[in-house]
Amino acid sequence: MIRSILTICAALCALCASFNVFADCNVDLKSDPLTWASSAAIAADWGTTLHGTKLRNKGYDFYEDSLIARKVIGRYPTEGRVHAYFAGIMASSLLSRCFLPERYSDIVAVYFVVEHSSKAWQNHQIGLNIRF
Repeated sequence: MIRSILTICAALCALCASFNVFADCNVDLKSDPLTWASSAAIAADWGTTLHGTKLRNKGYDFYEDSLIARKVIGRYPTEGRVHAYFAGIMASSLLSRCFLPERYSDIVAVYFVVEHSSKAWQNHQIGLNIRF
């Protein structure tokens, strides 16, 4: 499952690069601190949620409490759903950072930082670590 997700992500990146999708980007994604912060927060939430899913398979009672995530990936998500959900979140974060006007892009990036860093912190408080 992970290989197929990584293959799809690599293919999408190659497709975007071949059509210069990011050539008209409003910000330099490589050096923008809000892009890095939102990506790190999403990755931390991704890793802790995935750790909870793996522990649930071993008998730990982990369930998704985020209303939005629960609607998309279910109350008891599988590893594949977690990967697909957070890959989509990461892509939407980068695309919004790139193509929205800077004012709105900053608001969206700050939202991603606050939302996902707080979820990662809550997951850490219940004993979950960042594990991929």
